[in-house]
Amino acid sequence: MTGSSAYIANLVQSLASMTYAFSLDEICHEPDRDTPLCDVKNALLGDSRFVPLLDADSEGSYFIPRAALDRWFVWLNTRLALAGVFRLSEAKLTKIACSLRKEGCWKALGTDMVASPRRLGLISPSPVAGEYVFPLAWVLSNLPPQQITTARDVTSAMLDPLERKKCLETETIDVLLAHFDERERFVVTQREGLVDGKKETLEEIGHHLGLSRERVRQIEAAFWKKVLGKKKRGKYDLRNKLLRLFVAQFIESGGTLLVPCPSNTASATCFLCKGLGIPFYRLDDFPYIIVGISFMYTRQLTEPDRDTFSLYADRVSRELVEEWDLFMREEDIKILAQHIFSKRVRRLSKAEKVALALRHIGCPSHYSKVTEVYNALWPDDPSTERNIHAVLNREQYGVVWIGVRGTFALREWGYERPDKTLFKCVEEIVRSKYQETGRPVSFDVIRAEIGRYRRLVNPTSLYFAACFNPNLSREGSQSFVPKCECAHGMKDDSPSDDALDQIFAEFEKKWATEKPES
Repeated sequence: MTGSSAYIANLVQSLASMTYAFSLDEICHEPDRDTPLCDVKNALLGDSRFVPLLDADSEGSYFIPRAALDRWFVWLNTRLALAGVFRLSEAKLTKIACSLRKEGCWKALGTDMVASPRRLGLISPSPVAGEYVFPLAWVLSNLPPQQITTARDVTSAMLDPLERKKCLETETIDVLLAHFDERERFVVTQREGLVDGKKETLEEIGHHLGLSRERVRQIEAAFWKKVLGKKKRGKYDLRNKLLRLFVAQFIESGGTLLVPCPSNTASATCFLCKGLGIPFYRLDDFPYIIVGISFMYTRQLTEPDRDTFSLYADRVSRELVEEWDLFMREEDIKILAQHIFSKRVRRLSKAEKVALALRHIGCPSHYSKVTEVYNALWPDDPSTERNIHAVLNREQYGVVWIGVRGTFALREWGYERPDKTLFKCVEEIVRSKYQETGRPVSFDVIRAEIGRYRRLVNPTSLYFAACFNPNLSREGSQSFVPKCECAHGMKDDSPSDDALDQIFAEFEKKWATEKPES
């Protein structure tokens, strides 16, 4: 090994124990050292113990030991858990992350900085743009403050793959329950399904032990009193062991809070959560245990306002974070959102499906287009254009006809059903402008003013409503005046259409009775 190589190896080894980010300029400042900076940089890039951090000023010349970065995120999670904060904006996190540097501050938070802790479940992008969530902090917030502080040291230790593997292999639930008597162990393992994932009832356990149902319940209650009790002697001994195992499983799974069930893993997770006081629940027809939420919480997720819920799974994801405060990793949120979305869709009525198909289009559309999109969204429940048109005409769930033949929109887009016909709107425009100016009103003026009455108008229909309006008279090729006024401002004494119809009816009747013989 050359002198330069030995120098680089020793330098990299010493840098691995640093607790903050460093730049090449900060570590290679010896004037008599001929080692090129590029060689040091390549050595750091090729070493998995270091994470390169991009920065606008340094062009990626900053590095931080991976272990130091992960420990910093563990510290951040525990601090957030104590504060009850589980979501940070990117700008806020960038500002906090400046504590990883001796001098200066980050201009932006690079993806490299969160990639490693994200794999461990210490941070995750939020469905809300520009935000991050902290699943571990959310779960740890259910623990007493003293145990949250303990969790910081436990989690830091579990970052080591070897230590984590040792914990998962040796500190099993069977080992943790070894100091309880045989009867207590049997009752708890059977009640929690720790053997085969199947939970037994009090009667079934009592039948095996020759005890009454009430006696089995007392044994179970005594066990949990020992685990969760407030006796000073060994107060947190077992709970700390449960915490180590829980954190080891959390990090090993990448921070997932969804545990497939039924399975032995799900039963073990439920046991750990119960021993630590962390809530958990399983939604109906959802093949996962959800760690961090309770029964009352899930009712809000599955029974939302049917007039406002979203059709799209990604919108449901944002809803879970923004409205229901679920701070799980991005992958978990997507799985849960897809389940909730599917469950909501199965409960939709025909009118709701049609309204959501229109919302999917995103703009006023003809019923034929709505039918096309509807059949694409729900191929198992196809419908004809005639049926879709009939449903749209009911104007339910915010659907409204906008005055154009066969075209509908949603009120949430700012549309309302016209309270006047297009002929009446054109007549009012012409009368108003004619009274203001005393001159014939051009079609260009009508086209410019119609927006005050309707947001969307078919140009052909507008022209037809002007040219064939029974209450307007044409002056020239493209101008109009009210029919009761002539071009000189004189009153038009011509009979109305109704009067003419009556005259013609009387004429036909008289002609039929007094028709001269040929």
